[in-house]
Amino acid sequence: MHQQTTVSEFADIDLEAFNWRIPTGRYTSAEIQEQERERIWSKVWQIVGRADELPNTGDWKVYKIFDQSFVIVRGREGQLRGFVNSCRHRGNILCEKPRGHSGRFTCPYHLWTYGLDGKLLAVARPDLVGDIDKAEHGLVEVPVDTFAGFIFLNPDQAARPLAEFLGPEVVERLSAYKLDEMTPV
Repeated sequence: MHQQTTVSEFADIDLEAFNWRIPTGRYTSAEIQEQERERIWSKVWQIVGRADELPNTGDWKVYKIFDQSFVIVRGREGQLRGFVNSCRHRGNILCEKPRGHSGRFTCPYHLWTYGLDGKLLAVARPDLVGDIDKAEHGLVEVPVDTFAGFIFLNPDQAARPLAEFLGPEVVERLSAYKLDEMTPV
């Protein structure tokens, strides 16, 4: 015969008996949030989507964390790249929509135009800008990589490679699931 067990009401549970409690202030503290931003989220690889979301050259999507915005784009050679979503001239956002398709990125403010590789292609009024080294004014690139069909981005330009961050054990264990062959539904 099956015996039914009772479940205690939440209020009846002695939470003091558990010494793994995290003070609730950690979840609401602006100071803790800023520490996490600086020490964790600005230095760690983050999943930003699936590689199959950007199948074609020129497909792009925006990823935001805190007040930072990044654009991930499929380049002409099929490579995924990530950039700070900001014009190098006056800092305007390049891509305001969450996703799109384009052969280039043009800032709506002064019409600086960038290629899918982040290189500065043109400025609207070179006579006003003066002599400018286009090679020095491309978009700020951030590390982007893929694993198991997922796109990862790291805001830290000096980040160690994704495979090293994940570690061989994680790569080996997850590879068996063939996540890159699965299709989201």
